[in-house]
Amino acid sequence: MLSGGSRRELEELRKLPGEGFVRHHAIRRSSDGLWYRISEWINTESWGSLLASGQLRDREVLIDLFYQMASILAVLHEQGHFIPHLILNDIIVIKDDREEFTIKIDYKLSRFFDPKLRPAGSHAQESAGLPPGHY
Repeated sequence: MLSGGSRRELEELRKLPGEGFVRHHAIRRSSDGLWYRISEWINTESWGSLLASGQLRDREVLIDLFYQMASILAVLHEQGHFIPHLILNDIIVIKDDREEFTIKIDYKLSRFFDPKLRPAGSHAQESAGLPPGHY
């Protein structure tokens, strides 16, 4: 069962606009106690494939992608939410039928279940000798 604070956070998450964010349909706990989420299905483009294809060399495409990201994050911030450790895997690229790109942000829920959870990449930074608080 989710704590009261987590339940409130999930309700706030459900209030986010559908456009620009991955929709979370349900949060469940398996019989062995692990939490998992049921989210919308999205056919995505890999950042590596986009880079290798040369499509990201087009400045217009890059400016549009960054504009979309900034606009989505502005909506998130206006509603009082913040993604402290946004990583590339949280930024999802979708190519539509007209070959145009759309961005969605996957607002991860793991921090609601374990607020002490270290961000992805922090172990590598720790291994690099960075002092606590700098990763």
